[in-house]
Amino acid sequence: MTLGSRVSGISVASRRDDVTRRLIHAIAGPLTVDAVVTRIERQAVEGTWTYASLIDMRAVTAWLSADDVVRVTDRARVIARELGPRGPVAIVVSHPALIPVGQAYAVMPHDAGAVGFFRDPACATRWLECQQAHGPVAPRD
Repeated sequence: MTLGSRVSGISVASRRDDVTRRLIHAIAGPLTVDAVVTRIERQAVEGTWTYASLIDMRAVTAWLSADDVVRVTDRARVIARELGPRGPVAIVVSHPALIPVGQAYAVMPHDAGAVGFFRDPACATRWLECQQAHGPVAPRD
C-alpha cells in the first residue's frame, strides 16, 4: 500500500508491506516535531508499531534541534510503555555530518526501540533485515 501526504511544507510518501512487516517513508522538505510525532502516533494507531521502518530523509531541508529530538523520543517512550518497543528504525541521510549526530541519538539510552542512521539505503535495509531476524544489532555505516 502506498500513501502520500503533505503537511506544513513537508512531503511524505509512504509504503506499508505487511508481508515483510516494514514501513518505507520518503520525506522531503523541512522536518518538524509535529510531523514526526504524528507519524509515530499514526504507526501506533494503525497497528504497525512493531514494524521495521526505513525512513529516507535525504531530501529533508531542515532538521530537528536536540530539544526537538528529545520531545520526539519522549513521545515514543510513552507509546512504548503501552505497546512495547517500537520496531527498528533505519534513517537514511545524505549529509555525512549528520551521521555522528544520528549515532549520538541512536546510542542515547531509550526504551522506545532501536534506531540506526545511514548514508546508504542498501546498508539501512540490511541492518533492518538483521534487526528483524536476530534482534538488536549496533548500526554501522
